[in-house]
Amino acid sequence: MVVELEGVELVLDTLVKTPAKIMKRFWQLSATFAEKELLKNVRPHSKTGRLERNAYVDVEDNGIELGIRNQGMMVDSKFGRVNSSFFVEKGTKPHIIKPKKKKSLRWVGGSGFVFAKEVHHPGYKGDPFLRNSADATFKNLNKLFNKAIGDVT
Repeated sequence: MVVELEGVELVLDTLVKTPAKIMKRFWQLSATFAEKELLKNVRPHSKTGRLERNAYVDVEDNGIELGIRNQGMMVDSKFGRVNSSFFVEKGTKPHIIKPKKKKSLRWVGGSGFVFAKEVHHPGYKGDPFLRNSADATFKNLNKLFNKAIGDVT
């Protein structure tokens, strides 16, 4: 008995091409979802907008990367120069802030400029906004993958 299947080459060709199309769409959907999560989670920490403007999501070959660019975000610390978003994410212990080159610190307060020789910062517990954004994206990967299959097929 002989069974002849017509269109096998078309099916095989489709099977070979579809995974790449599905994966491309999947990473696009994942990046869009991650970006929305990241911007939602970073907004409460963005008084000047700098942190929010430097938030990014990049699509890699086999994944996505969430982060905060260094432009205008670098500060000196006991660890050397670091992106200040690290301290938003991880928090800080109580510490003293002193001027480096000037005689006093200056910032804008409720009724104008405030000056001080040093500030005793109480510390900050941190808010893992990057980790939370990545976790939310990870929890939705199955839904995003199924949507990619539906979009492509």
